[in-house]
Amino acid sequence: MDLSKHFFVRSALSCSAAGLLALALGLTGCSSTPQIDEDSYGHVKLKRPEKIVYEQISAAGCELAVPLDVPAVAGTPLELDVQLINESRRELCIKEWYMIDQYNFAVYYRQVPADRPLDKHTPFKSYKVAIPLKPLPRHAELRLRPGNRAMLTVTLPFTGNLNPGEQASFEVYLATNLNTFKIKSKRFMVHAR
Repeated sequence: MDLSKHFFVRSALSCSAAGLLALALGLTGCSSTPQIDEDSYGHVKLKRPEKIVYEQISAAGCELAVPLDVPAVAGTPLELDVQLINESRRELCIKEWYMIDQYNFAVYYRQVPADRPLDKHTPFKSYKVAIPLKPLPRHAELRLRPGNRAMLTVTLPFTGNLNPGEQASFEVYLATNLNTFKIKSKRFMVHAR
């Protein structure tokens, strides 16, 4: 038996197997695992918009109803219940609405002097809650069908700046603090005692 032929075939097979193994290791052994981006999940890339844009909504047929005269206790902030009423024939859908009522409103107020009439040119002071960046507050779409209303609670902090027992009156109005839906209430009086 000629061993040289057998050895040649066997060494050729060994060389081919070694070459394939080296090729396989070369292809997989040199690869590195990519960093996983927080915005990607599996092979799908999730893109977050840089800025969310909502459509402008008309406030025609809507009313922000407030009481006309409100008693308050000096030295404590006032929790005021207001109503957003949809009196139109179309559904109102505010996608920018925040889950926390206070984030949706700005409070405008000015103190009425006790000894003289209010000067109509006296500017209003404003109170807006600073919306935190972390954690970002959640939006909760507000939908009102025709003839329906939403009951909302807004804090008026300026009565908390008074000393207990101090008497003061304020002219106040509320307005939405949203980019897409603008509405304001009638002016009303807050009497702190």
